[in-house]
Amino acid sequence: MQATLFALEGLPEIHTGDKLARMIIDALGQTQLQSGDIVAISHKIVSKAEGRLFPPDAVKVSDKAHRLAERTGKTPEQTQVILNESKRVLWARKQNAPVICQHKLGLICANAGVDLSNARGEILSLPLDPDATAAQLREELEALSGVRLGVIICDTHGRPFREGAVGVTIGASGVQSLMSYIDRPDRDGRVMLSSVECLADELASAATLLMGQSDEGRPVVVLRGLPCAIGTQNAAQIVRILSKGFFPANDAHAGEIGLDLQRFDGVTSDIAQTHNGSFYWHFGLQIMNIFK
Repeated sequence: MQATLFALEGLPEIHTGDKLARMIIDALGQTQLQSGDIVAISHKIVSKAEGRLFPPDAVKVSDKAHRLAERTGKTPEQTQVILNESKRVLWARKQNAPVICQHKLGLICANAGVDLSNARGEILSLPLDPDATAAQLREELEALSGVRLGVIICDTHGRPFREGAVGVTIGASGVQSLMSYIDRPDRDGRVMLSSVECLADELASAATLLMGQSDEGRPVVVLRGLPCAIGTQNAAQIVRILSKGFFPANDAHAGEIGLDLQRFDGVTSDIAQTHNGSFYWHFGLQIMNIFK
């Protein structure tokens, strides 16, 4: 099996209302998309095309945002957009450190995905509905190219107990987001009981190797030769439902997680637990006494 990746060069700066699918096809030039290709797109150009940019002087800042900004060292305007994009704030305790949030999409991430990098002095937030946008882009790209494609929209997230960030998929269409190996035997004949591979995030991580993180200007990558990744799933299926917890077989263990909760005006600001206290394994918690 052989797979190839290549980044598109020469995409212009994206502005609100730009037609991304047409611009991607134009940037490909003489290179043709092939059936089974997966087009990975940075969420930043999607957000820019959707107008998800907020000028700081147009952001109405609340008292809560002012207090949280003082605590974290972020600007009040950025903090307000973070609050606007969040279901809840989970950790906000250190100066000049990320604010860990649960985004309205269900994602657990730094600053609710709100970013200042490559945002032309404005405040950039995630696309409103990345799965819907991925589906629309896929439909348009397929119509323009005449071939069957998959589309993913990528961001970068941190991981528990690991330094650095990796690419993840926040929107997808026409891909196999999750590959289950449950009930399949390994090479020794042992039946797999819990192995589920997140293909969508692996695709995003591969693509972000070429996209880069600073001034590279390569927000679109084509992945080719991965028929196992073509499917009918989206990115919402990747997000763990909070009520399922970390211990779906025996969620009683969740109550054994001893965490020191701090509150910020009714919004949890430290590593916290909701429902039955089960899901904050996501960012590397103080869970030393889970298994008593």
